[in-house]
Order: sequence, then structure tokens, then C-alpha cells
Amino acid sequence: MVRRFFDDDVAIYFDNNVDQSATWMNKYMGDVWRYTKKVYGSFGGANDDSHLYALFHAGRYSGGHPSTYFDDSHDFRNVIDCGLNNMDAWKNPDYAIPVHEVAHIVESK
Repeated sequence: MVRRFFDDDVAIYFDNNVDQSATWMNKYMGDVWRYTKKVYGSFGGANDDSHLYALFHAGRYSGGHPSTYFDDSHDFRNVIDCGLNNMDAWKNPDYAIPVHEVAHIVESK
């Protein structure tokens, strides 16, 4: 995984199979995460890191899973891990999978 974008709210990572020119998720996931924190409050843990770490895979599996700052499996961070079977599918916006995984983080709060 390579970090492709980082700001005050999100960190976006791609595996080597994701089209590296895809950028829609930078602003979109930032907007989703800022809205989530505005409506539902802080999502920071003991490490005081309230970022959303969004991982994108291509050509490996389809679907996703979340992890929260309560869970040591992802170093106590808010993480969404999303994959699509098509190698360049993330080039065009597919909003459903990442937002679905963020909803699971909200549910676990």
C-alpha cells in the first residue's frame, strides 16, 4: 500500500493495481469523514488520531471491511479497506463501498 493523499481528515492508500491517477476519493472521503465527525462527534482513540484511513485495492477482491479506533487489528485507527475486482474500477467514482464501510464505523461508536 502506498499513501496517495493525506490531509487533516483522511489518508488515502492504493495498492499497486489501482489506477494511480484516480483522485475523486481525496475530496469525497474527506467530505464524508468531516460530515461524519460533525454529526456523530469525535472518532479518536488513545492515540488521538481522528483520521480516516481509506485503503483501496483493485483486481484482488470485491467488497470491504472497516476497523475502528477500538480495534488493535488496524493499530487502533479508523480504517476502511475497499476492493474491486476490476483493475481500473476505482478510476471512476464508486461511492457505495467506501461510504458503506464508514457507516459501520459509525455503528460501532
